[in-house]
Amino acid sequence: MNINYLPYEVCIILKEIGFDKETDAMYEISLTESIDPETEDTTGPFGWKKGEVNFVKRYFANNHPSIDFSNENWLLVSAPLIQQVFRWF
Repeated sequence: MNINYLPYEVCIILKEIGFDKETDAMYEISLTESIDPETEDTTGPFGWKKGEVNFVKRYFANNHPSIDFSNENWLLVSAPLIQQVFRWF
């Protein structure tokens, strides 16, 4: 359950303004999708539709060269606890 974590809309803004602290959770957001010619299903790079968001409990840090593998197909965004963001500000 992600009740103590910030919603992904806020996390995207935090990433843009430079939040780079380590977190124990992240959001994966599919930015593209394609149509499988065999099944005619629409899927993105994670197997989801474009714009779908997945919350994952996994170590992550925004904009860290060896951890943040965001690209044109998906966006990975750290999901900090509310307390972490207060301390960062």
